[in-house]
Amino acid sequence: MVRFTENVLDAPDDELVCWCAGVSAKGIRDAVEKGARSLADIRAMTGACIKGDCKNNNPRGRCCSVEIVKFLPWEESVKGAQCPCCPG
Repeated sequence: MVRFTENVLDAPDDELVCWCAGVSAKGIRDAVEKGARSLADIRAMTGACIKGDCKNNNPRGRCCSVEIVKFLPWEESVKGAQCPCCPG
């Protein structure tokens, strides 16, 4: 059984956020600290959310984009943010 933190914002640095690309909470936090302001920025900086099949790989049962945008403090950056591999 895969263990994970239900609230991804409480996840330890080494816990995966993007299960399809193997990007950790620290990787996402670092991207935001380095200036990522959108899901597209995080994708470009980390490689997260580009491999597809997120919903099947993520033990939370949802697309990793839903988790990733929680790290963004800018509300305007998350409106409609969605991974292109997980429509709907």
